[in-house]
Amino acid sequence: MSVKQLIEEKKEQIYFIELNKDLNLKNAVIPKGLDLPVDQDALTGVVTLGEEGFDFRKILRDVCLVIGLDPQFTHRKTYIELVKGMVENPFSYCMHLGIEASNNREWIEAISFFKAAVVFDEEHIDSYYNIGKAYYALYHANSELKDTLVLARNAFQRALKIEDKPEILYYLAFIAHHQEKFIESEAFAKKALAGNLDEAYAQDLISKMPIIEDKALYEKGFRLIVEERFQEGLEALLSISEHSEDDWRINFFLGLAYRGLQMLPEAIMHLNKARDLNPIEDRIYNELGIVGMLMGEFHDAKLYLMDGLKHKPLNYEILCNLAILHIETQELELAKKFIDEAYDINNEDAIVIQTKQYIDKLLTQGGESNDSQ
Repeated sequence: MSVKQLIEEKKEQIYFIELNKDLNLKNAVIPKGLDLPVDQDALTGVVTLGEEGFDFRKILRDVCLVIGLDPQFTHRKTYIELVKGMVENPFSYCMHLGIEASNNREWIEAISFFKAAVVFDEEHIDSYYNIGKAYYALYHANSELKDTLVLARNAFQRALKIEDKPEILYYLAFIAHHQEKFIESEAFAKKALAGNLDEAYAQDLISKMPIIEDKALYEKGFRLIVEERFQEGLEALLSISEHSEDDWRINFFLGLAYRGLQMLPEAIMHLNKARDLNPIEDRIYNELGIVGMLMGEFHDAKLYLMDGLKHKPLNYEILCNLAILHIETQELELAKKFIDEAYDINNEDAIVIQTKQYIDKLLTQGGESNDSQ
């Protein structure tokens, strides 16, 4: 399910009636033939009471809803002019409707009303800020709607261009955290706290800063290790507080760092802990296999790699490492079997290509040697 699907569902719930004559209302004429949205109560009034039951206040609400809900709607321009003629301050009116919908946790309606408010004032921070808050609330209501975080972030960043408001940074800090952009989350959080942040927001952020800072250190450590700056990465990860010790990812990257520093027993220890915490992660088995080979423990290394294939049979890196292992154990036919499988999956990986060429060369040389005999 996506936000787009929720919007489509909402659009399908709106009824329309076509006017069979012009309607003269306060400061506006609704032309004959115009399709007007009506909620169930308004529709009942029209059906039962005729023209006398035509309550334009209810219909006006849905007109604003459609303006924000469907930018491609055929009569959108007419609707916009209609609202301008009927309401003294269309922006405030739409904002009021949006806040009312937010209070009722009707998030798609709230977002639509706030978007309608943008139509009437594109440079007002409140509409973008509230769009962001509504999307963020929708994410918490249904975390499966992953696109809500991106949409919330976009709205908050648009608001930030209008005014550098600390409360916006507060939300951006948590959005970045949910997106696992931890360094960015920490930067937003610190900037928010450095500003004149609302006290309730500030207290909430302060209480969560230890977690935010630890996650930022994790990401810094990860980046350093990926860049093969193993000692710096190791120090960053080891500085994380004790409550992170049961995080499989931290143990995994500690294992990578120790391997890079040739501290192989420590690498095995942390990789095994990572495996215990997340026994279905194939990358852990691949690293255990590599460390096993570096230690000369080829039997154990093979067991690790084969276990990894059980979880992800098409992991070309594991297949390639099995090929390398069988080169070391001088089982070239098995090495060829595994490298051919790896090559079939990814024939662009440099290590796979080099390993395949090397095995083919060894087999060719072996064949030539046998022929000469």
